[in-house]
Parts: sequence; structure tokens; C-alpha cells
Amino acid sequence: MIIEEKPGKNSGADWWADRSKKLIEEQKLSWKLLGDNYKNLSQVQTRTFEFDNFKVNVQFNPARIISSSADVNKSAIQSRKCFLCTDNLPEEQNGLRYDKSFIILSNPYPIFEEHFTVINRKHTEQTLIGHFDDYLNISRDLGVYYSTFYNGAQCGASAPDHMHFQAGTKNITPIEQEIN
Repeated sequence: MIIEEKPGKNSGADWWADRSKKLIEEQKLSWKLLGDNYKNLSQVQTRTFEFDNFKVNVQFNPARIISSSADVNKSAIQSRKCFLCTDNLPEEQNGLRYDKSFIILSNPYPIFEEHFTVINRKHTEQTLIGHFDDYLNISRDLGVYYSTFYNGAQCGASAPDHMHFQAGTKNITPIEQEIN
């Protein structure tokens, strides 16, 4: 179900971030798969490798294997229903209509304590071209709690055929901690 809420006239600047936080908490209780996968995060193993001027964090997250090992070759994509198209979302999955083009969803295969997929309402190519302003707006509106990411079609996106962004718990990735 896509929730049609919009910030009211007296809503604060952090309305989208607050409402997204509420969405994920609601979904953990109402959607077993998502709730179980968030519980499984406690079993994730991490290791940090430090180099001269940077770090690399590695995560072993067995519950994420369905997403991280998705077959993304052309024939596999053409033979499956797109799991990010609204008609194909699981019945239990709720989302927030963000604007005329995007919907905020709780990611059922999280890598962060709070993890969202922000999908385009239309099945369009996974490319930042033509969507950079959307990316900046989403980043601004979720930015109090979340960092926003773009995973390109050639960079490991499990849905390289459907335009989407991701957002996750802020200040988790090394680049955020080392940006200065």
C-alpha cells in the first residue's frame, strides 16, 4: 500500500525523515520478512581494513545474499518481473509517496540499522542522468537521519533496470566519517 501522506503547512523541515523512520518501525512489526531480516542484522560480521589514508569496511550479511547475488545479466532481467515496480511489490510492503515521481520503501534486505529504497514510480533505466535534482532533494529531505546513495547499473545494483536510490543510517560509511 502506498501511503499518500504529505507534510502539512506546519510540518517541520525534517518531516520526511521523521515519517520514514516511523514507516520502517511500522514495517518491522507488520511485515515478517522485513522484521526477521532486521533482527538478523545482529548476526552480521564486519571487519575493517585500514590503509595509509583510508579504511574499507567489509560486511558479511547472510540475509542479504538474495539481493547481493542477484543475477543481473540481460536475459535474467528480461525474464523476471521487476521487484521494484509498484504492481510487483509484496502485499505487506508499504511505501510513502515522496513526490510525483518517487516512493520511499523500507528495504527488506537491509545492510544498515535503517535502510530504504527510494523507487521511481515508473519503470525507467537506473541512471543518474535526469535525476540528479531528485537525488539532491531526497538527500535534503532525509538528511537529518539518513545518507542517500546512488548505486549505478554497472556498479552492483540488484535492480539495474529500475531507477532507484537508497538511504541508510547516517554516518555509518567510512567516507562520511573521513570526508574532511
